[in-house]
Amino acid sequence: MNLYGILENKIYIENIPALVIRPSFIDEKYPTVIFYHGFTSNKDNQKFRAQVLASLGYQVILPDSLYHGERGSIDYEKEVYEGVFWKIVLKNIEEYDIIKDFAIDKLNANPNRMAVMGHSMGGFTSSGIFSKDVDLKTAIIVNGSCDYLESNEIFKKALRIEDDDKFEEIERYISNNDPKRNLKSILDRPLLLLHGEADSIVDINPQKHFYETAKKLYNNKERIEFITYPNLNHHFTVSMLEKTAEWLSKYL
Repeated sequence: MNLYGILENKIYIENIPALVIRPSFIDEKYPTVIFYHGFTSNKDNQKFRAQVLASLGYQVILPDSLYHGERGSIDYEKEVYEGVFWKIVLKNIEEYDIIKDFAIDKLNANPNRMAVMGHSMGGFTSSGIFSKDVDLKTAIIVNGSCDYLESNEIFKKALRIEDDDKFEEIERYISNNDPKRNLKSILDRPLLLLHGEADSIVDINPQKHFYETAKKLYNNKERIEFITYPNLNHHFTVSMLEKTAEWLSKYL
């Protein structure tokens, strides 16, 4: 499909369904953004945002997460009590290398100009990936969290989940992949955090605490930014997309 200079293709990266949306007017390797959707969403719901970024010169790869989009569905309300949210985040982090390698080998991605971003669950995913892959140029986290453990405690209280054996193993994995506990790998790399102050789904406080800790340790304070939006609930707004575009123009 060619829409106003934008090419769109549905592909499969091993068993991962994905959309690739890219500009048609670039002859060199693409600056590339891997964009993760939120819990209960899917790759297709992010297509408009990807089209906007593609119109600005970026290749955008939108993978479906486990139990989302073409990868099936579950009773999300019920399964969240069983820790499925974190299982999906950790699966995304595990699958990231497959997507990155495919992007470089098959999609003409510039390995020196790659970024990761996501909304909500996709923001959790992107922060974990950013802390693991130090070659990524930047990350943009929208209504997500870079402090897995604090966010997990808030989730558990909201869901009235008591500590029990079934959560012990997954919480070990959460801790091992927690960006705040891998902060050394993030420091001084460009990181943009966007969050609605009235977010009723992902509490803003863990992200605020992460930012306060990280900014003190950044040598270049301009390379980490936390923008909050008064009275905004769990939404990805046009204003957030505009800020995303400005950030990518500066750092990717």
